Amino acid sequence: MNIIRFRALDYSNPKIYNPPMMKIKMPYCKAALTVVFFTGLCASQSGAEIQSSGVRTMGGLNHIAKNNWNPKFNLIPKFMRDDTYKEYNQNYFLKYEFAAESFTTYEGALTDSKTGINLGFTAEIDDNLVGEINKYSGYLGIKSLMLRMESGGIRGSAVWTGLSVSSMPATVDFDSSYSNVSLVYWIGKAPFDYIGLSYVSFGLPIQIDTMYTNTNKTKQVFGKPVYDKDFEAKIYALSFGMDTLVTPLLFPDAAKRSEFYKLMAESEEKSNGMGAFMSMQSLFGIGSARVSDEALAFAETANPDGGRKAVNGKHTVGYVAMDFSFGLQYKVKNHFALGLGYNWAVTSLTPFGGGADNPTKLGYTYSFNLLRHGPVLRAYFAF
Repeated sequence: MNIIRFRALDYSNPKIYNPPMMKIKMPYCKAALTVVFFTGLCASQSGAEIQSSGVRTMGGLNHIAKNNWNPKFNLIPKFMRDDTYKEYNQNYFLKYEFAAESFTTYEGALTDSKTGINLGFTAEIDDNLVGEINKYSGYLGIKSLMLRMESGGIRGSAVWTGLSVSSMPATVDFDSSYSNVSLVYWIGKAPFDYIGLSYVSFGLPIQIDTMYTNTNKTKQVFGKPVYDKDFEAKIYALSFGMDTLVTPLLFPDAAKRSEFYKLMAESEEKSNGMGAFMSMQSLFGIGSARVSDEALAFAETANPDGGRKAVNGKHTVGYVAMDFSFGLQYKVKNHFALGLGYNWAVTSLTPFGGGADNPTKLGYTYSFNLLRHGPVLRAYFAF
């Protein structure tokens, strides 16, 4: 079976250092990670100041029981796609098979309101016989600022089902890294718990659609597609998010000063601890990407007519990554919360540039939209 594993894109989870991948047996890993520290969302001396009495600890897990992967979903609804759009919407010939059908994220956190220091750690693990760590991240916060670092891997194989191209393999194995460094400012009020700036870098195989023109740049015609196993992107992004299940547990005093969280608490009290939760982490950014020289050479080989030469592989790319969960929760004051809901995670890349300037050039474009979704179980305790 051909396997591809996307280990991060979380943006949450989105995908910060690049250490080697680790493999840890599940029984030992689960026992150890139940006590790891999670997201150190920050205390502040300002309006969002957190004044919990002393040290507070939190631990918990997120379990997605069944992942559903869609590597080529379309962000534009069918009724909005006109004839021009359909003409430029190529078929996707690079096929993926995903091995991570379910996974568990173990989380823990430690906050000290007297010093304003917050520490955290997360580890996401495939629920299979090996139990590899997909992604791990660390957090260090002082007052209202937090430095967050994530690292993960993109590993597996992909199969090319389009027209064969000389010297281009039909199957490719790859092992790429994902990293995310974020500087976050803790707000502590809805609609966002935090906002920040992030730097994201990753690589993955991607289909490259070729283009050429017989007149000028405004009239592009599709050629024969190829794929790039060494595609890379580096993104600068605005990040923001919230978690109505975790924030009241870790920062109860700050939550009491938020009108949004106060309304939630009052509703839960009237319904004997029952309520709804929502978790959201988003990245919107722009950066640079590169189509490899090898892929550009494959493109020229696949499109020999006219002796066209490929344009420069470096270009600007837009990036969107969102992780969203929604469901029902049961809470015992600020000490325990249990949630059951559904999770959606989206990653999208949109290139700017790459077109052929004149009939002697061979241009390129691509469209990468990945959707992962599945039911999620969340359980947390704090004291």
